[in-house]
Amino acid sequence: MNSFPSNTKSVLLLKPRKPYRLPAKRARRTPQQQANEFAEWASLFAGKVFVNLVVYADESGTHDRAAKEPGSEAPVFGGYIGDVKDWKIFCIHWQSVLNKYGIPFFHYREFNSLRDTEHNPTSPYFQWGELKRDTFLFELAAVAGGQVPVGSIMNLKDFVNKGEMDDPFEVVFHAFFAGVHDTIKLHWPRNSDQVSFVLDNNNSEWIKTFRKVFNEWSTREPRFSSFSFVDGKKDPAYMPLQAADLIAYRVRKGAYQRLSGGQRLDACLLDHFLFRHNDPKMRKGDTYAYRESAGRAAKKSWKEKFEIKRPSKH
Repeated sequence: MNSFPSNTKSVLLLKPRKPYRLPAKRARRTPQQQANEFAEWASLFAGKVFVNLVVYADESGTHDRAAKEPGSEAPVFGGYIGDVKDWKIFCIHWQSVLNKYGIPFFHYREFNSLRDTEHNPTSPYFQWGELKRDTFLFELAAVAGGQVPVGSIMNLKDFVNKGEMDDPFEVVFHAFFAGVHDTIKLHWPRNSDQVSFVLDNNNSEWIKTFRKVFNEWSTREPRFSSFSFVDGKKDPAYMPLQAADLIAYRVRKGAYQRLSGGQRLDACLLDHFLFRHNDPKMRKGDTYAYRESAGRAAKKSWKEKFEIKRPSKH
């Protein structure tokens, strides 16, 4: 069991979902409108507890507890944590990128479906070229990486083969909350504000397991004040969940190879955008500047951008 890596060199891409169907008449939001919707949602906490830090998390590779189906060998649960002020700025940038490319919202599975891109005229990515796809993805990563990554990874295949009897997803959630706790101590050492968790809707068993582990952790860490499952396509809080989907899918793609092999793998260029605010000693940089550099990064060769290189043996 591991939390998200503390070094991008150990990072390795992410989770299938149902195909998105674009509503016939969906009003296009401006970045400021999206930020205002987020602020309105965040204000709902007023009068209950003061929440300053919000975690947005998503799962990837959790479709088979027996780890037999492809992609289920190393489930991931993770996303980003940030304060309400920074999340509002995030929403402005993220909506700006979506509007720039004419995309209603981002889910990695739909983006990654090359068959739809080439043959499905209803896909928002229909007939996109490689450079446009890569520039779009890097620009989103530049926005997402302004927040602090949190998450957990589990070698479920090894867990099952050893005959472990614990609920594997309880193990994943415990590691996740432990990681959040440690991340807050590193990035917000003097912060005593309440922390809220926002997650995309899931099945009842998943929610029940999350609630159980959350209740256990909230007794240990009183700042863990609340959680909510929202409709990622309708709720005004949905936008940061798109960033959680991106990083969770990114990590899960190579998680099993990294965990089973026991070796750290070099990060690809995309990871340096997604995880740039991982180290509290490093400044997260200006989002506008990172968005501008996304185009330059996207023009590099495929290997430079995405290939995970194993350390050479001497």
